[in-house]
Amino acid sequence: MNKIFSFRASMTVTEFPEIAECSWPLGSFTFYKNHLLINAGMKKYELLYTEIDHVETEFLHFKIIHNNKKVPKSIWSYTPFLGTRIKKKILEFKLPIEIKKIEHKSFRISK
Repeated sequence: MNKIFSFRASMTVTEFPEIAECSWPLGSFTFYKNHLLINAGMKKYELLYTEIDHVETEFLHFKIIHNNKKVPKSIWSYTPFLGTRIKKKILEFKLPIEIKKIEHKSFRISK
């Protein structure tokens, strides 16, 4: 299956009415030559790299934005350093996945 690398992670995969949540070390992201396998405890999901629009990374968060109708839309991981580690591996192995930094929505209290 040409496994490239894998990371254990805490994650939440949701789209109403489906919810899959697991804590480290039960969850994992496994990157293969052509696809990503997401193991969220009792549920497993597969995304081809062509179905991934981009990933958003940050120190404590990792989010996958994709267009596969069979996989829940919201895929979040909240494992420390995971976003940084995955970003380095995507670049190292030249995987066809766009990487973006998570944008925080700031707010202002006006008078």
